[in-house]
Amino acid sequence: MSFFATLVSGGQPTGPGFLPFLEGLAADMEGVAESALAADPTRWANALPRAARLVDAQAILIGAADGVQQGLADALRGGADDTAAALIDTLERLAETQRGGCDLAVLMPGPIALLDGGDRAALDALKVRLVAFMEKLCASRPALVLVNEHDATALAGADAKRLFGTLKNVADYYGVALGMRFSGTDTLAAIAARSSLRLDHLLLAGAVTDAGVCLEAAAAAGWRSLGMSAAPSTVAEAIQGGPVLWFASAAQTRDIEALKAAGATAA
Repeated sequence: MSFFATLVSGGQPTGPGFLPFLEGLAADMEGVAESALAADPTRWANALPRAARLVDAQAILIGAADGVQQGLADALRGGADDTAAALIDTLERLAETQRGGCDLAVLMPGPIALLDGGDRAALDALKVRLVAFMEKLCASRPALVLVNEHDATALAGADAKRLFGTLKNVADYYGVALGMRFSGTDTLAAIAARSSLRLDHLLLAGAVTDAGVCLEAAAAAGWRSLGMSAAPSTVAEAIQGGPVLWFASAAQTRDIEALKAAGATAA
């Protein structure tokens, strides 16, 4: 069983895993812009596995292409849903073609980033749209859904607990792992937020100045896995009995040899 499938099923993966951002490379291989790739589900679903095979990747992340997160945010705030519909369609196609192949992961806007200080009515409306979107994502059974957040302070509030709890309930119903990609600067506060968020998987998107400190904090907080956006060779080894360590691209990466090397080092 592959790394992320093993991790989210409760097993202990062998070695750290690597989650590359391949949509930029896939768009280049198709000769189109990332935004054009993400507007065409057939092309999007065909190009990502080709890019994964080129760099020997064992996992595919969908949703990080240029403009996709903003398009999803607009849809989840009640705007046009073209981007959301295209992503759902693409994920459904990938779920069919990648059974027994690459692990699938999805990146979506986080509920607190979407709420952005809105009132109770805004929260209730957002909750309804989030549940509907999450159900459509999870119906394709990706291994992992990551929500994008950047404000560690807001993650400790009651709104975060309520919205994340709702998403976690949907993900659990479908047997899909829910995690957070944190792109803010206060990484230790984000790690500590697990006490209210009930999540098991955390990806630190920014530069980590002291990987050892983060790993110790994640172990103390009870995170089951900790991902870092850094080259595997630059990060300390996982702590015995602590969270499972994995790696991800920090952004869209088009360097084929660098992607191959990162995947090989993490394997």
